[in-house]
Amino acid sequence: MKQQMEWNKSAVFDANIGLGRFAAGMYPALQTADELLGYLDRAGIGEALVYSVLARECGPDLGNRLLRADIAGRPRLHPCLTLVPEALSLDAALVIMRRENISCGRVFPRAGHFPVRPWCLAGIAESLLQQPHPLLFVDYETTHWSDESIDWEGIRDLCQAYPALPVAVVGPAAIAPRLYVRLLEECPNLNLEISRLNVPGELERLCRRGFGTRLLFGSNSPVVFAGGVLSQTALAALSDADRQNILGANLRRLLGLKPVSSKSTQAFFTAYPAIDMHVHYGRWQHSYCGPGDADGMIGEMNRCGIDKAVLTSIDACYGAARAGNAEVAAACRRYPERLFGYITVDPKHQAEIRDEIKLYGENPSFRGFKFHADVHNTTLADEGYAAALEYADRRGWPILIHAGDKPAVWRNMCVRYPNAKFLAAHAGGINLRDGVGRELADACRDHPNLFLDLGSSRMVPGVVEWLVKTAGIDRVIYGSDYPIFDFGYERGRVDCAALEADEQQRVLYGNAAGLLRLQ
Repeated sequence: MKQQMEWNKSAVFDANIGLGRFAAGMYPALQTADELLGYLDRAGIGEALVYSVLARECGPDLGNRLLRADIAGRPRLHPCLTLVPEALSLDAALVIMRRENISCGRVFPRAGHFPVRPWCLAGIAESLLQQPHPLLFVDYETTHWSDESIDWEGIRDLCQAYPALPVAVVGPAAIAPRLYVRLLEECPNLNLEISRLNVPGELERLCRRGFGTRLLFGSNSPVVFAGGVLSQTALAALSDADRQNILGANLRRLLGLKPVSSKSTQAFFTAYPAIDMHVHYGRWQHSYCGPGDADGMIGEMNRCGIDKAVLTSIDACYGAARAGNAEVAAACRRYPERLFGYITVDPKHQAEIRDEIKLYGENPSFRGFKFHADVHNTTLADEGYAAALEYADRRGWPILIHAGDKPAVWRNMCVRYPNAKFLAAHAGGINLRDGVGRELADACRDHPNLFLDLGSSRMVPGVVEWLVKTAGIDRVIYGSDYPIFDFGYERGRVDCAALEADEQQRVLYGNAAGLLRLQ
């Protein structure tokens, strides 16, 4: 069964794309305006607000000048100049903005080593307010779901000091929903760019609270693959008006641009049903999570086209393996055709492992083990895992493993337990220059029982395609790490990847069905 998502590509306006080469070379850069336009066409994005990578990494003078020259004559690309609170560079940028009628600026306080406080950004704020449609993006360059670098107190002070200046915070992540809701109430000029806001149901929650006109679609390309946030927005349970506002109408209004017809004219993507091999039961205090109970989880699965999920208890990953495994068993009993379980084990408690195997090993709801080695302060090679490994080897069970071991350790375990299926968690989060990740993908070619799970907050463009090519199409498996990350966001890395339809189906469903021995 397929699910079509449709909208007018020209109505999608990306608020966050960097143009130019990265000095460290960690990401697949969009070096020219033509490359950027091709990327937008492949992603299904009509227009983009563009900043200079050079201006961010080095300084605004040359970067802003090259940006304007590169995108000149391309009406789909709009400049967002990088600003710093320093007299000479700021004066030069403001001259350009007044001369060329540019009202949008961007600051990088983390890279520039300056605080977001009214006394520091007064020159920028007051100068922007002289423009007809001012807009200031504040980008703390968050890189991980746990990144706490955004200074929300500074954002509040800035918004309240300049209430007529729209301020857009770039990249609030999974911890941010606990922090910004009161600020949205107190500061009507505060907006959120959503490239890293991959919390399950968060777009819906913000829209229900009346903040749908303050959310700006941004991909953070090419640092992050646009497919994740596009898919999350497509699959969110939103009204048509809220979805259209997020995808571009809000940004067009702030920039004083004419509205674009939102009539759906083309398919965004075709979503195959998925089996999610990396789902957690329960909630986690370290992050703002989606519903972690069985009923809430099934509702989220239905929204995002997830047919089946394999669960490990969050509590079991920590100090309550027995209680957590029991919760998973109860959830699976409630939805026996949709939910399956991992027996989660701690190698420091071997008698408990043997008891849990006796209790759940023959239970048809349980189809594998979960090792959370790094949380348990150990490695995959810990002899305390022996009972579970031997059982998995006899049964041909998959083992989802959260561990930072070197590829040689994985290779050794694959040889030692040839019938067990080793599923390396979060492989989708590697970058293309990650030597360990590349070695692990290469190891899949030598070991038919080694597989890669895609779930991660990091989503570098091209990684899925590279993993499929390097590890093999039968070794890459969809996983979301729900309820920390949204099902729709995570499946977007596959739905929007440059894969053939049969390859998408295998990654989303077929490979996992084989591991679980489903008919």
